[in-house]
Amino acid sequence: MTEHRIVQVGVNGYGRLHLEAIAREQAEGRALLVAAVDPQPNGFAAAPVYDTLQEALVQHVADVVSIATPIGTHAPLATLALDSGADVLLEKPPTASLREFRTLLSVVERTGRAVQVGFQALGSDGVGLLRSALADGLVGANPRVVAWGEWSRSVGYYARSRWAGHRVLDGARVADGVVTNPLAHAVSAALAVAGCTREDHVRSVSTELYRVHDIATDDTAWVDVDTTLGVPVQAALTLCAPTGGAEPSPSVALIGDRGSVTFRYTDDEVEYRVEGEPARTERVGRRALLANLLDHRDTGATLLVPLADTGAFMCVLEASQTSPEPTAVGPAHVHWSGDGADRRPELEGVTTAVAAAVRRGVPFSATGVPWATAAPTAWRP
Repeated sequence: MTEHRIVQVGVNGYGRLHLEAIAREQAEGRALLVAAVDPQPNGFAAAPVYDTLQEALVQHVADVVSIATPIGTHAPLATLALDSGADVLLEKPPTASLREFRTLLSVVERTGRAVQVGFQALGSDGVGLLRSALADGLVGANPRVVAWGEWSRSVGYYARSRWAGHRVLDGARVADGVVTNPLAHAVSAALAVAGCTREDHVRSVSTELYRVHDIATDDTAWVDVDTTLGVPVQAALTLCAPTGGAEPSPSVALIGDRGSVTFRYTDDEVEYRVEGEPARTERVGRRALLANLLDHRDTGATLLVPLADTGAFMCVLEASQTSPEPTAVGPAHVHWSGDGADRRPELEGVTTAVAAAVRRGVPFSATGVPWATAAPTAWRP
């Protein structure tokens, strides 16, 4: 069994999940964490720690570089890793701009190395079940793919780092926002269900963006993707939902005139509600992205999320980041609760608006909620 030498870039925040994945593979004898990179390792001591990836690669040979760092750093770090001869596990979104994405794709082609992008939901068998349902015509005529997510994020969520809640920081694109970061998995999974993965699968992207928090990017958004494949993809997303009870799993649904098939991706559940058939829900399995990348290295197994297959998502990112600035929602439409860093907004009628947008396939401005005063902005490649 091959023991793949791994360098982990970023050991805090989401990097901890990357470290857990490496530990699982190390326990199986498939991986060895040879170094970590983080200027603030906070006591991490499981491997030698370096301030920069360049320093780590001078001291260690890496077969895989795993990157969990701020979005704006992804492209240069991945390029450095690829040029060193390593394959890369790259946290989502892969880059902060479509221009950087195209450049990184050219590096992949030049080096012949692999980049697996960290859209974990695409490792779930739920995506394949919805794709099969679409191919089989299970939901009938006029199919469309919709995604929705209703999460709540506190003031502290946006205070956790300098780049959080920004489109641009210090003159560089960082591309944070509900569409591109916390609920990006919903968007990417919806695109994958429709088979819309590559940049040339996208005709246009319409976005309608709002902000409730005191930030420079979107925390509530509508997205509508016109694809070359004949199946539209739409998403209604918010980080300003009511806070009572457990946080609901974001969902992706295939909807047609005979019913729907819904994938709740944080629960790995698929629910069938199709005319003439009994309603049913089934649990599905999930494949880990690092394990799949190591399989690719060992046996040539197909990558679950190769960089090229995130091109359609990058079109959505570019549309959301270059559209007019999100419309600020007036305080009359927001109820705040909690104190200090845990203070959270609840946007008036947002749950109803999300449901109506998904059901009718329309932007928030067409659902009747008083705060939705913007109009969709169209972006084309």
